[in-house]
Amino acid sequence: MGRVLHILLNPKGLDKYPSVYNALYCWSKLGWSNYIITSGGTDEFTALITQEYRFSGGYAKRAAQLAYISGYFDIAIVYDPQDVEAFYATRYLFPRNAYRKLVHHCLEIPVGSSNGRSLFTKLLHKMLGGGYQLIDHLIIQDKSRGDLFFNTFPGLKTVPWHLVTNSFINVTEPVAPSLRWFDDLRTQSKFLVLYTGTIERWAFPERLFETLLGIQDATFLFSGWSDGGYAEGLAERYRMASNIRFHIGAKRRAEFNYMVANADVGLVCYESPDQNVREVGLSSGKLHKFLSFQKPVLTNGISSLHHFITHNGFGMSVPVGDFRAAVRQLADSHQTFCENIRKRYTALCNFEEEYMAFVQAVVNRAHEPDNVLTFEESRAC
Repeated sequence: MGRVLHILLNPKGLDKYPSVYNALYCWSKLGWSNYIITSGGTDEFTALITQEYRFSGGYAKRAAQLAYISGYFDIAIVYDPQDVEAFYATRYLFPRNAYRKLVHHCLEIPVGSSNGRSLFTKLLHKMLGGGYQLIDHLIIQDKSRGDLFFNTFPGLKTVPWHLVTNSFINVTEPVAPSLRWFDDLRTQSKFLVLYTGTIERWAFPERLFETLLGIQDATFLFSGWSDGGYAEGLAERYRMASNIRFHIGAKRRAEFNYMVANADVGLVCYESPDQNVREVGLSSGKLHKFLSFQKPVLTNGISSLHHFITHNGFGMSVPVGDFRAAVRQLADSHQTFCENIRKRYTALCNFEEEYMAFVQAVVNRAHEPDNVLTFEESRAC
């Protein structure tokens, strides 16, 4: 079978990127060998990795480290814009590796990379553009994000692309048998609404918590972290609230999944001027995590999620001011929402099926024209 090189500079750790570890799972299931160079932890996924290389140091050093990896790879996959930059820079360092196809599995879109007049900003955009020109195939997580990507880099509209939502493969997700502090709270809560992840001001302005204080027939649990102490400050401010709880700190994947499996509803909030946030759509890992456990979601009405949630009956998508009525509706019709998810969700979003379709197009038809649409062709449909 073949060899795949995965390139992920982000130091957060592989467990934070379901699209990456699910890709490892799919290639491994097909009998391919996964090679990865990354800055973050990979402890939970060693069974899926044939060989691991490490990024360290500054930009130039990391580019040299990438160039130093020896061998031929059938597929090379870059994930973040910084990965694209490093790959482009590496081409000029007499790399010891070669590849047949370069794939960009697009997790973030550098919409602001061309802003500003500084030489560094212009150089960055030029490197990104140069790196993107090397791409043979593009994976996007949502069609509206495809629009955003191709509007940012219009010269790439002829690149074949594949839609692979940021959903989960449940067999790869461990679930803890119990979690004492959570179980105690669960016992005390008639209806538990859970948020997990980064607790930042851009997603959770203080006015949101003032609204939640008035919804006494539900408990709102915020489990996560923040930069600059924002989450800790909120926890202190609302420590006397009877219906708002905080548990600060990152959780292991098994603990995270246990909380999701035992909550009633997932809270998915995005409130930011950043286009990557506004157009999050089906790239939202939080959305998919709750739906993968057949849990309805409550969102703050973000437009890129509103139709998907409301049209399919997966939860409530309303302005924050309407959260009280939305929580009541979620409680009253909880079984109906759960049944909607059970019947419809995996037919709409299935990472393994979507990714295997990409693999078939890229690998099994290597000597034929790719049977996928370019952006321009899709717009004509």
